[in-house]
Amino acid sequence: MSSLTAIEKRMVELAQAKLSDCKSQIETIHALVHVSRKSIREAVENLDAVSDTLSATEQEERSIGDEIISLSKEFDEADVQLQLAESKRDEALRDGRQTLVRKTLSQRHFNVAQEHHKIAKQALFRRRARLSHLCRVEMEQKARYEEIAKSLDNMLDETQVEYDLYERELRGLWRRLEAWERLTTPEELGGYEAGVGEIRQCADELVRSSAEEVFSEAQRELN
Repeated sequence: MSSLTAIEKRMVELAQAKLSDCKSQIETIHALVHVSRKSIREAVENLDAVSDTLSATEQEERSIGDEIISLSKEFDEADVQLQLAESKRDEALRDGRQTLVRKTLSQRHFNVAQEHHKIAKQALFRRRARLSHLCRVEMEQKARYEEIAKSLDNMLDETQVEYDLYERELRGLWRRLEAWERLTTPEELGGYEAGVGEIRQCADELVRSSAEEVFSEAQRELN
């Protein structure tokens, strides 16, 4: 640095500041990409969770559907037995020749059949109610799944646009970064104010224009 003129030293300082700014911008873009990827990952995980829940709901619906078929048969059988027991009870009550014991037994058979009928009916009703509830839940879960899937599609489309912009910005920033790094090297910058040196002869137009930028700034500050 001691071999540089005051303006050239200031050029190095300005280039270092611009180099730091470039690095900061690159880090910001990387952070934005990280946040974007995290959001996508969370959306995918959320979609998977809803899908798993929906699958579990559909599995339970199928299981309950099988139960309802079985319970319906049990209820139909209990209904037949109740009607038969009721018929026999009524017949025994009407028949004056039947003993009290016979009438009592027929009433007990009817009571048992009635209780079985009640239990079968309640079991069938509960499973049907559960199935009805699950159907509503399934509709809500499907709507939620479609909502998240649509949101994820939009997010992916927007992210692709953002990534294209980030990629272009990063290419430009890395080019600028290389240029500013050249300008912070005293060996290459030496003699710039006098119109000589490696930077003056550099074939890279961006390096030359960047050098002219900080040279003009340094001149304005020091003159």
